[in-house]
Amino acid sequence: PAAAAGPPGRLVLNSHPYSIVTIDGLELGRTPIRGYEASPGKHTIVFRTPDGQEARREVQVVSGESSTLCWDIAEDRRCD
Repeated sequence: PAAAAGPPGRLVLNSHPYSIVTIDGLELGRTPIRGYEASPGKHTIVFRTPDGQEARREVQVVSGESSTLCWDIAEDRRCD
Protein backbone atom coordinates (compact mmCIF):
# COMPACT_ATOMS: atom_id res chain seq x y z
CA PRO A 1 0.00 0.00 0.00
CA ALA A 2 1.11 3.58 -0.65
CA ALA A 3 2.24 5.79 2.22
CA ALA A 4 -0.40 8.03 3.72
CA ALA A 5 -0.47 11.45 2.13
CA GLY A 6 -0.43 14.56 4.21
CA PRO A 7 1.70 17.50 5.20
CA PRO A 8 5.38 16.92 5.87
CA GLY A 9 6.78 16.28 9.32
CA ARG A 10 9.63 18.27 10.82
CA LEU A 11 12.97 16.89 11.97
CA VAL A 12 15.43 18.28 14.49
CA LEU A 13 18.78 16.51 14.11
CA ASN A 14 21.83 16.85 16.33
CA SER A 15 24.91 14.82 17.17
CA HIS A 16 27.85 14.61 19.52
CA PRO A 17 30.41 15.45 18.29
CA TYR A 18 29.08 17.76 15.59
CA SER A 19 28.73 16.18 12.18
CA ILE A 20 27.57 16.69 8.61
CA VAL A 21 24.04 15.32 8.17
CA THR A 22 22.73 13.57 5.08
CA ILE A 23 19.09 12.48 4.68
CA ASP A 24 18.27 10.03 1.89
CA GLY A 25 21.52 11.04 0.14
CA LEU A 26 20.90 14.82 0.35
CA GLU A 27 23.49 16.71 2.40
CA LEU A 28 21.78 19.14 4.80
CA GLY A 29 24.84 20.65 6.48
CA ARG A 30 26.35 20.70 9.94
CA THR A 31 24.45 19.81 13.12
CA PRO A 32 22.26 21.05 14.61
CA ILE A 33 19.62 20.90 11.88
CA ARG A 34 16.32 22.41 13.03
CA GLY A 35 12.91 22.24 11.38
CA TYR A 36 13.85 20.21 8.28
CA GLU A 37 10.64 19.28 6.48
CA ALA A 38 10.49 15.65 5.35
CA SER A 39 7.72 13.70 3.68
CA PRO A 40 5.87 11.17 5.85
CA GLY A 41 7.52 7.75 5.96
CA LYS A 42 10.93 6.22 6.56
CA HIS A 43 14.12 8.17 5.95
CA THR A 44 17.80 7.27 6.30
CA ILE A 45 19.92 9.74 8.27
CA VAL A 46 23.73 9.62 8.14
CA PHE A 47 25.85 11.61 10.61
CA ARG A 48 29.49 11.98 9.43
CA THR A 49 32.14 13.55 11.69
CA PRO A 50 35.11 15.55 10.34
CA ASP A 51 37.40 12.59 11.16
CA GLY A 52 35.29 10.19 9.11
CA GLN A 53 33.19 8.38 11.74
CA GLU A 54 29.67 7.61 10.53
CA ALA A 55 26.41 6.70 12.18
CA ARG A 56 23.43 5.62 10.07
CA ARG A 57 19.92 5.71 11.56
CA GLU A 58 16.43 5.27 10.18
CA VAL A 59 13.67 7.62 11.28
CA GLN A 60 9.93 7.41 10.77
CA VAL A 61 8.45 10.81 9.93
CA VAL A 62 4.80 11.32 10.88
CA SER A 63 2.74 13.82 8.88
CA GLY A 64 2.38 17.12 10.73
CA GLU A 65 4.54 16.06 13.69
CA SER A 66 8.00 17.06 14.89
CA SER A 67 10.66 14.46 15.72
CA THR A 68 14.06 14.96 17.34
CA LEU A 69 17.07 12.70 16.94
CA CYS A 70 20.32 13.39 18.76
CA TRP A 71 23.00 10.73 18.23
CA ASP A 72 26.24 10.24 20.18
CA ILE A 73 28.47 8.90 17.42
CA ALA A 74 31.35 7.69 19.62
CA GLU A 75 29.00 5.90 22.06
CA ASP A 76 26.60 4.72 19.30
CA ARG A 77 23.51 5.72 21.28
CA ARG A 78 20.95 8.52 21.63
CA CYS A 79 22.12 11.69 23.33
CA ASP A 80 20.24 14.43 25.18
